[in-house]
Amino acid sequence: EYGSGIKAIINCAGIVGLEKCIDNKEDAYQINGFIPCKLFEKSRNESIPLLQFSTESVFKCNIKNYLYSENDKPEPTTIYGKSKLIGEGISFDYEKKHTICRLPMLYGEQNEHQIISKLITKLIKGEIVSVSNDVYSTPMNSDDVADFVYRWITECKDYLGQAIHLSSDKYLSLFDIIKMAKEKL
Repeated sequence: EYGSGIKAIINCAGIVGLEKCIDNKEDAYQINGFIPCKLFEKSRNESIPLLQFSTESVFKCNIKNYLYSENDKPEPTTIYGKSKLIGEGISFDYEKKHTICRLPMLYGEQNEHQIISKLITKLIKGEIVSVSNDVYSTPMNSDDVADFVYRWITECKDYLGQAIHLSSDKYLSLFDIIKMAKEKL
């Protein structure tokens, strides 16, 4: 427990999805980019650790068989990625009281609003699904993200001042992900 009674701040809020960010550009920049600034200020002023979720979309995500690392230079190509990078950039101005956690595409029971689940739902309904074959990710089950959050809460001092990539060991195009899902259905 820290000064204000708050043990830690975990920011999962964000406008996600390429189309949603295009349609709501100002909101995307505000929520994904500038609101984290207020959280970083609180983190710094009250010495409260902060876990800020970001995305692998801060990179181009179109290079086949290339796994981005924490040391790669971000080069987002979408409003979603650009707005999340602003939120990350703000964080690096505030000492070492934060952790940036970049997530890949997520799947699992709790991810019905994520792209993978939406596309699988279309497959189940027998709808035609069109997907990109030049967008790559290391898809991850949301249960594994929950395990990381638990570890971060219990051992946050080990992670402060870092950008961390959570990912699986499978590097797939969105097309390949949906093709695998279809084969399993």
